[in-house]
Amino acid sequence: QMTDPITPSEAAAIIGVTARRIRALILAGRIPARKFGQIHLIERSAAVAFRSIPRPPGNRTGRARTRKDGK
Repeated sequence: QMTDPITPSEAAAIIGVTARRIRALILAGRIPARKFGQIHLIERSAAVAFRSIPRPPGNRTGRARTRKDGK
């Protein structure tokens, strides 16, 4: 039984990413969720906990950052 369920869009606003990224994290098993019909619901506490996990800065491609001059 979920005590404070939220939608992927609401979780995205809490974490600071897109709803699409939330769905990818759910499918990867990194954020626990339950599926009701066609939507996933996430516990608010799970979204808040995920937000507090420290992560290194990255870029959209996932590749290492390089300078344009090749150094």
